[in-house]
Amino acid sequence: MACLTSVTYSINVNGEITEAFQAKKGLRQGDPISPYLFVICMEYLNRCLSELKVDKGFHFHSQCKKFELLHVCFADDLLLFSRGDEHSVRKLLQAFDKFSLVSGLKANNAKSSIYFGGVQQENQLSILQEFGLVKGELPFKYLGVPLSSKKLSIAQCQPLIQKILTRIECWSARMLSYAGRLQLIKAVLTSIQIYWSLVFLLPQKVVKTIQAACRSFLWSGRASITKRNLVSWEQLCYPKEAGGWNIINLELWNKAAICKQLWNILKKKDKIWVRWIHGYYMKQQDWKTMPIPSQAAWVVKKILGARDYMATLPDGDTLMEQDNFSIKKLYIALRGTPEKRNWHHMISKSIVAPKCLFILWLAIMKRMTTCDRLQKFGIQCDQACCLCSQGNESLNHLFFLCPYSANVWDKLAMWCGVQRKAGAWDDEVEYLERQGASKTGKQLMYRLFVATIVYHIWRERNERRFNSKASHEESVVRQCQLMMVMREELNPKVHKMFVN
Repeated sequence: MACLTSVTYSINVNGEITEAFQAKKGLRQGDPISPYLFVICMEYLNRCLSELKVDKGFHFHSQCKKFELLHVCFADDLLLFSRGDEHSVRKLLQAFDKFSLVSGLKANNAKSSIYFGGVQQENQLSILQEFGLVKGELPFKYLGVPLSSKKLSIAQCQPLIQKILTRIECWSARMLSYAGRLQLIKAVLTSIQIYWSLVFLLPQKVVKTIQAACRSFLWSGRASITKRNLVSWEQLCYPKEAGGWNIINLELWNKAAICKQLWNILKKKDKIWVRWIHGYYMKQQDWKTMPIPSQAAWVVKKILGARDYMATLPDGDTLMEQDNFSIKKLYIALRGTPEKRNWHHMISKSIVAPKCLFILWLAIMKRMTTCDRLQKFGIQCDQACCLCSQGNESLNHLFFLCPYSANVWDKLAMWCGVQRKAGAWDDEVEYLERQGASKTGKQLMYRLFVATIVYHIWRERNERRFNSKASHEESVVRQCQLMMVMREELNPKVHKMFVN
C-alpha cells in the first residue's frame, strides 16, 4: 500500500491551491484503480487454487475434471468446485484460507453455502460438522438469476415479475398519457426482462403475465390485470410500417436471445462454458443432427433445442455460420414481415406531439371509445354528442359532422393556411394515404394540423363527458395553435410555412 499512501494531493478551492497532504486512507469505492487491484488479488486466488491441480490428494468434481475447473468468479461472487469428500473439501478451503491470510479478503459465512450433488447423506453430515458450513439447496441466485438444474418454475421467476409490477405501481399515481405509458413500456419494462431472457427460455406463463401487466398499464394506467384493450398486443408489437408501435414481442425476443447462446457454442470456443459443453455434451457432433443429451441441465437442453427455431427460417443455417450474430435481425426474421399500412408515415418520424400521435393512431384504427362502439359492446351510455347535442356520437360525427368540430376545423385551417375542407373520416384517411411519404412543407403541415385537431377535440369531448367542463371553440382553437407553434420548429419546412 506504500504506493497508495505516499502520494500527496493539493486541491484548488476558489482559485487558490491548498497545502499538499498525504493520502493515508487508502482506496475507497469508486476509485478507478480499485478494479485493477481487485483483479490482481483474484489472480493470486487463482494461483492458490491452481496448486491443487498437482495435489494428488485433491479430487476434482466429476463434471470439472476434464478441464481442471476449480472455480468461477465474477467480481466478489465466487463458486468453488470439488468432489464431495472430506479431504478434497479440506484442501479447497485451505487454499482459500491461504489467499485470505495474504489479501485480507475473507468469505462472509452468512452469505456462503455448500451445495451437494450425488453425495451420500453420511458424507454430507460429516463435511458440514467438520467445516461448519451451511447447506444450501438449489435453486440459488447467482448474478441476479436463479441457478437450477431443473426447469425454471413460475415461483423462481416471481422476482422478475414483482420487479416489473413494482415499477408500474410507482408510475400508476402519475397522470400519464397513452404515449407516456407506451414510452415507459418500451424503454423500461421490456428492458428489465432482457437480462433473464439472455440466460433462460422463460416459461410461457411468465411471458404472458409480463405482457398482461404491460398491456394493462398501457390501457388503464394500473398494474392490476384488466381486459380493457383497445388494440391487441400483437398489433402493438408490429413495426410502425405495419401500423404498430414496435413494442418488443417478449416471446420472440427470448427465442432470438437463446439462439444467440447457441451461436456462441458454435463460434466462441475460447469461452470456458462453451468448451465445457463441447467436452461433455457435443463431443464433435453436428449441432443440427445430434441428439440432445437427456442428462444435460434444463438450460443446456433449451439452448441446444434452439436449433428448431433456426430450422423454421430459410436462411437459418447462414445466420449461424456468420462471424457476427445480431439478436435484432433474428428477432425481425422470426416476427416476419407484416403487411404495410399506407398511412404509416403519419406515425413514423413525425413532428407531431406523441400524445396527439397516439390518439390519431387510435382514430385511424377505429378504436376510439365513442358511444356507438361502447353500445356495440353492451355498455349503455348517452348516445348524444356532448359537443353539439345534434346527433349521435360516432367517429365520423365527432370529428367532422359535428358543428362544433367543424367550426374548430375551419378556424384552425384558416389560421395555418390549410385549403382542404373537412370531409368524412374515411375520406381523410384515404387522403393521408395518397400523400404517402411526401415530405413537402405543405403535407407535413397538414399531418400536424390533423393530429392536433383530433387530439384536442377528443380531449374536449372527454372533459365535457366526464368532468362536466365545457370550453368555447375559440379556446380549443387557441390550444391547437399553441401546440402547433411549439412543434413546427422541429422541421425547417414547416417552420418556413409558419414564418411566411
